[in-house]
Amino acid sequence: KTKEKEQGESIEIIGMNSRLLYVNEEFEKIEKQISIYANKSDIKWAKKISPTNSQTKKNEIMIHACEFSSEKEIIEKIPLEKFDKILVLSSEEISSSVNDSQEDTDTLFKILKLIHLKKKNPDKYKYQILCEIQNPENEEIVKKIPESNFNYVLGNLIVAKILSMELINPGILQIYEQLLQKGGIDLDIKPLSSFTNQALEFQTILENLYKQKNWILIGYIDSNSQLILLNPKKDKIIKPEDKLIYLEESEYKIRKVKA
Repeated sequence: KTKEKEQGESIEIIGMNSRLLYVNEEFEKIEKQISIYANKSDIKWAKKISPTNSQTKKNEIMIHACEFSSEKEIIEKIPLEKFDKILVLSSEEISSSVNDSQEDTDTLFKILKLIHLKKKNPDKYKYQILCEIQNPENEEIVKKIPESNFNYVLGNLIVAKILSMELINPGILQIYEQLLQKGGIDLDIKPLSSFTNQALEFQTILENLYKQKNWILIGYIDSNSQLILLNPKKDKIIKPEDKLIYLEESEYKIRKVKA
């Protein structure tokens, strides 16, 4: 499996929680090494996270301590200039009564420091930021963050939507299980130029990808607007520079870790 989109990108994860196991699994598929920076409280999760695959030197998890107490400490302990993308995971105390609002407060604190450092050193720091927000009530606050290269995911909202969809349309859950299970189906993105330099109708690409590779084309990312367009009209013309969004059978194999 080719991995053009991952090449040349250096990714950092700030914080640790129960979802890191699954984040790590996705990086294992592309043999990408993860650099993690977390405080003492979050590092407790390292003992709770067992590898899904036999770890190699290429994708070994590298964990570094950082309390994020000040911008000075962040600069001293994290080589931010080396990273293209940063994922900020919400804090999650093990067996704790910490609520979603408190978790988000910690996340927002880290994000604002990262953004401020980037604004102070725009020539040095070029990273994009992605974070997870647990409480939907905090979305309005997150939307006001003045940073173009920043995005977020509402974790609890996604779960709520899946549950409600299953209630309304029984059987939908099986689709999510197939998409999200380990070693099941991968969602991938590649520019049309990876296959041809000709502009083609969406239907033509869909049919050829399925016949030749057994991939299912579900949409594309417009190269001009960067909009994600799912299930467009069959006669929609896709340009070589547009990125295809498709599903394919995962080549990732689960290997049991010997005790």
